[in-house]
This record gives sequence, structure tokens and C-alpha cells, in this order.
Amino acid sequence: MSDIRYNGWLHRSGTGGVWQDSSGRVGIGSSTPDQTLEVFKSSGANLVKVTSQANSTVGLEIEKTGATTQSWRIADGQTVNGSLEIYDVTDSRSVITLDGSGNMGLGGAPIAPGHLTFHMKNGTSSAATRFHMTTNTTGATATDGFSLSIDGSSSDVNLIQRETANMLLYTAGGERLRVRADGRVSIASSLAVAGVCTAATFVPTEGQLSNRNLIINGAMQVAQRNNSSSGNGMYTVDRFGFGFGGTDESPSQAQHQMGADDPGPWEEGFRTSYHITNGNQTGGAANSDHMYFSYAVEAKDIASSGWDYTEPTSYITLSYWVKSSVAQTFYGYLQTSDGTSRTYSLSTGALSANTWKKVTQKIPGHSGLTFNNDVGAGLYLYWIWPYAGTTRTTSGHTLNSWMTYDSANRMPDMASTWYTTNDATIEVTGMQLEVGSVATPFEHRSYGDEERKCQRYYQVIMSERDATYGSSARTGGLGGTPYTNDSNLFCPCIFPAPMRAKPTVVSSSTDTFRCRLGNNSNFDGFSGTNDHNQRSATFITTGVSNGDIGQYHWIETNGSTALLALNAEI
Repeated sequence: MSDIRYNGWLHRSGTGGVWQDSSGRVGIGSSTPDQTLEVFKSSGANLVKVTSQANSTVGLEIEKTGATTQSWRIADGQTVNGSLEIYDVTDSRSVITLDGSGNMGLGGAPIAPGHLTFHMKNGTSSAATRFHMTTNTTGATATDGFSLSIDGSSSDVNLIQRETANMLLYTAGGERLRVRADGRVSIASSLAVAGVCTAATFVPTEGQLSNRNLIINGAMQVAQRNNSSSGNGMYTVDRFGFGFGGTDESPSQAQHQMGADDPGPWEEGFRTSYHITNGNQTGGAANSDHMYFSYAVEAKDIASSGWDYTEPTSYITLSYWVKSSVAQTFYGYLQTSDGTSRTYSLSTGALSANTWKKVTQKIPGHSGLTFNNDVGAGLYLYWIWPYAGTTRTTSGHTLNSWMTYDSANRMPDMASTWYTTNDATIEVTGMQLEVGSVATPFEHRSYGDEERKCQRYYQVIMSERDATYGSSARTGGLGGTPYTNDSNLFCPCIFPAPMRAKPTVVSSSTDTFRCRLGNNSNFDGFSGTNDHNQRSATFITTGVSNGDIGQYHWIETNGSTALLALNAEI
């Protein structure tokens, strides 16, 4: 049968037929096409086939012109033979690709390591590639739902829960990890516990579970010597000192009692701080003027800490709270003692006036560091200098790096604002030095534990004014016998705690003690020892001239300044 044309319709002979209406719509198998082209079959497979016998592009292209111009292809052989692509002709990029193994690529060709894969790629330079999921309840904007992305610059991978909800990880059909909306983490069998981080067991990859803090008395609890002083050095809080030079008026140091008006450290359990009050530096800030905090760590405590100190990828971390009455940035440094002395400078960062700030500093190892396994000084911490003139500083100094000690290049030049402010204050607490690259929560120890550790370096044998416990009363605890008739007393004593090294005797004078053998006999103090080591001594009195050999005299304090102590500080 030949072609038949009538009323704008075309009917070609053969099964099904082809129709074209007056609007130009074409139907194959349909006499009433409702689209530009309609292919109809009442039952069975209904396929449109495009065939090419060569390795060339074969498929379908659609194009929109006018105000918005865009062309697309669904084709095989567009960029790779044997792969089906949805291809953006206008921008010359493959949007979706499916290969013959079922691997899929979004924005690029699929990567097939032997298993079915889904590959996403963002071809824009430095732009992130993101997979984003939302639900009917989350909303459907960029700030809703959940995102998995890879950063286009750093290649960091980000899991982002954008809702105020938990993030859960399951294995073997059970929940194993829960990250809560406020950042708390629970692991394994402790999922119901709402702590900072809970787990059935916890084994750190660096540092240790207990005794992490290499600083003794970091909470500033113990002050055996005094509660306040204007002395230069170690005079109040145990193990910590404050040095100065070139001042017009000496600063004062004190163990400060904190309160609820100390937000930050107060909530973390700190009740005392090491507090410095500036004098009146009427002469201004001279080049050689200086003030600094100090602390010394024994060499063997560093050597045996677990810090691989000659390896730059191994770290210790220093953390502390600090508050200054003057807004300023302060500098300081750490200094090694053994081998070639080296320094590592650091900064508090900008402090706001009268505001506590938690400072954390990560310190790497260095191939030139040496720490002997002995009781000498290993690491000095001069971590904050309220002021240092240009005798000790350099404008071009590089922070956060190890260097050979240079007395004229210890840290950067610093402002003198705090130093030239009369009665300016600065205080610290919560001092922790630990092995590892992160600062863990402060390791609070009991007062008794800290006092015992402090007594390795300084301990009071007798004192009428007990700075530690805040009491003042006459006390005893020591006795002895004359070496010869009518001579000074020899008084054996076992120390409350073994000391770091053979200590020196610290004694008050001028009728501050008395001995008793029936009657009182005042004496000035103690001249030293007959024999002593780190654990015990035989003290010798000064000014006693009564009694016979073999007669036992007990000794008491006899004045508010009475003091017999032992010092083995570094």
C-alpha cells in the first residue's frame, strides 16, 4: 500500500502507522499524539533504538534555546566508549556516568577498584565536594540535614550534622559511638552516660592515665613558706617563684584565695592562684628591667616521662589559666639545662583586662635536646614575663621554635603597659605540663598528695606560724641532748618526707625557740647540722648553755617568726 495523505495527516503503510497532526505533533502507533513525538504500543516491549556500528557517539541530544540556552546528551561514547553518560554539552562536562560494570560517577568517571562504586567529583578548583541529605522535617536548605564532604584545598573529610541532634555509628547492627549535639562523646557500653567522653575502657595513645601532670602544686594549693611576700624568688606558693630586677619598687607575691567572681577556673575546681601585684615603677621601663614567673622540673622527671624529646613529632603540652588587670600580650620561654641549653619561646596571646583566659601551648621535641636521668634541673619554665626590656628581647624573634640559648634573644620585644601601671596585677593557676599533643583536663590531686610532693623540695620541721594551715600557735616536736656539759643541743630528726638532695637548714634567730628541762631556756635557733642526708639530720642549736650530757631537752617555738625548715629546691 502506498502513502496516504489527507487533512494534514500522513499515514505510512505498515504495522502501527505514523501520524502527524496539523500542529506538527507526530505519533508512531498513536493517532492522537499529545507531545511533539509519541511512540505507542498497546502491549509488549516498546523501545526506541539508535544504532551505530563504529566507536562513535550514539544517543539522544536535547537543546533549549532562547533566553536560557542549554544542551544535554544521553549518550554512549561521549567521552568513553562503553559508558552511558548524561553529558552537559553547553559546559562540556560529564554529569553522571555509568560503566558496563555498574560503577557510577557523579561529576566524573567512576573509579572501579574491583567492586561497585559511586564516585563524586567537583571539577571546580579548590571547591568542596559535598553529599547532602535532608528529610521532610529538617528543611531543605544548605544549613539543614546532614553533609559528607571533602575540602577542595586541604582534602579534609567532614561529617556535618546540621541539626540539633546526635550523630550515631553502628556496627553489627548495634550502636557503638554517639556524638551528642553539645559535643559530648559516648563509646560502646557507656552510650547512656552523658559525660564528656565515656567508654568501657580507655587507653590513650600518648601520655598516661594518672600522674600526667609533671608540675607539682599546679593548683597553687600549698604555700609552706608564707601567704604573701615582697621577696625576690620563691617565697609563697611552693615550687613557684617570681623574679625581678631593675625595679623602683618591689612587686609582691601572694597565694590568692579565689571566689565565684573568678569565672573559668572557679568552675573547674581551682580555689587558689599565684598572684603578683606590681610596685610603682616611677622610673619607667628601662632596657634591663624585668619580671618573670619561674618553675623548675627535675631532669629525671622529663627523661622518664615518656616524651620522645629528640623527635619533632613527639610533644609535651603546657596549659594554664592566667588573668591580668591590664590588657596585653605577654611572652615567655622554656629553657633546658643539660647539654647545650636551648629555649622555646611562647605567648599568652592577647589578654583582656580582668578576664581569665585558658592558654594551651603544644611543644615539639628537638634533636638537640638533652635531659639527664638525675635530680638536677632539667627544664626551666619562665613561661610568663610581665616585662622584659630589650636587653633580653629582639624585635625579629621567632616564636614557637627551639633555638640555642641567647641571653639577648629570648623572646620578642614586649609592651611595658603592665610594668608601668602602678599596682597592676597578674595571676596564674591550673598549671599543667603533660606528655602528648593535646591538653587534657587538669589533674586535680588532693592537698595531702601535693603537700607530700612539695616536701621533696622544701619542708617545715617547726614553725609557730603555719602558712599551710593558716594557724598560729606554739608548737614542739623536737628534742635533744648536749654534746658536752653546758653546750648546745644535738637533736636527731627523721624528715617527714625524703628530699630531692641534701638540704640546707633554714632557721630563724634571736630567741625564737626555747628548750625545757624543768625550766625554760630561750635560744636563738639552729646553726646547722652535725650530720645529715636527704632523709634525716642531727640539728645543732645556737645559744643553749645549760644541761649535762644525757639530759633530754624538749624544744618548743617561742615567737611568731620561729622557723626550722629544710630547703632542697632546684
